[in-house]
Amino acid sequence: MGAGSGKHHCLNVPLRDGIDDPSYVSLFKTIVEPVLVAYRPTSVVIQCGADSLGCDRLGRFNLSIVAHGECIEFIRSFNIPLLILGGGGYTVKNVARCWAYETSLALQLELPATIPESMPPEFRSKFGPDFELHPNLRTTVPNANSAKYLEKIRGICLDQLKWMRGAPSVEFSERYGGDWRDDDVDDAIEDEYADSNVGMERSWEGNGTRSENSYSGGDVVGKGLDAIVNV
Repeated sequence: MGAGSGKHHCLNVPLRDGIDDPSYVSLFKTIVEPVLVAYRPTSVVIQCGADSLGCDRLGRFNLSIVAHGECIEFIRSFNIPLLILGGGGYTVKNVARCWAYETSLALQLELPATIPESMPPEFRSKFGPDFELHPNLRTTVPNANSAKYLEKIRGICLDQLKWMRGAPSVEFSERYGGDWRDDDVDDAIEDEYADSNVGMERSWEGNGTRSENSYSGGDVVGKGLDAIVNV
């Protein structure tokens, strides 16, 4: 949640190795939407680090390019001015695939399923032997994010929104009861790191205010706050 003068201006979501598409996308949506509702930003900056893709040389997640892009599409659906940046990613051919695909989402264009033959051969050869835009990036890294862990992290993150300094007059109901001190929140997160169960869950049903292709259906005025999101 930050420290010093930055305390309560940052929301971090700790994830373990091997998280896959359903687990990640579900958690992303159920946390990012309340953050946008709480802050009501006038613009959003999203960093699309591709080291969260499966088969990355340094990353330990199991995300596909499609799931990565689904997170961008979700934020775009709020119709808030959006700046999309690159980031990490250490398997270069998959970074290129990912950013080409997400650029197409930003421009609302459809790309072919295979790398065009018109590409110079010295570049196209790097995407062989399948030359697909969306190769199978699943790895043997097990999903160490149990259903219990993901659900508890989701609840803790939503609880932390009560402490974050967002837009005024935005109320949140308590999810665990009582008022948590900062130490309580920190201790709860540390306790969850000790959970060694393995599994996954898609539990989000959606209960925010977002309508299709709309931020809130009403006239929302930002307070000079910008949101920065890492995918």
